[in-house]
Amino acid sequence: MNTTPYRIHYEYHDMLLAAEIRPCCREDSVVDYAIWEEDELAFTLTRQAATGKWVVALKNADDDITDERVQAIGAVIDRQIAEQSQGS
Repeated sequence: MNTTPYRIHYEYHDMLLAAEIRPCCREDSVVDYAIWEEDELAFTLTRQAATGKWVVALKNADDDITDERVQAIGAVIDRQIAEQSQGS
């Protein structure tokens, strides 16, 4: 698994936003993706095994992170994973 951080751009509410993705292996084959925005850890994502849907794994209790935003970032991560696997 490649754990090199990378930058992405994603669309959310008609805005183009940027984030740094830092993949990390939590246990065995479970991968969490730390989402950094403006040099701060915003939240972490993981793929739910049963549904394949992206879900928040860890966040600040005060933050409201919509499913729409999670799926938008997850879609960009999916594209990055696909590109990496084609390059291997």
